[in-house]
Amino acid sequence: PIAGCPGWTLVDLGVHLGVVHRWARGAIVTGAVPQADPSDPAPTDQAAVAEWVRAGADRLIRTLGDLDPAAPTWHPFPRRQ
Repeated sequence: PIAGCPGWTLVDLGVHLGVVHRWARGAIVTGAVPQADPSDPAPTDQAAVAEWVRAGADRLIRTLGDLDPAAPTWHPFPRRQ
């Protein structure tokens, strides 16, 4: 159980983090509302989830490192002046 997320298991938390990594990368790469990639489903086994989270984090980090900070991208929050 995860104390800060009542009702969640370590697998639930890992899947959530992995989905967030993929969601953020999708927004950066496409410049649009990110869609789930059916070819990269979340696993259910704890060891597989750990590797899946690492793989998603690595791809997000590489994408952020290659990103032009001035490039436009989609984001869910309107910009405030």
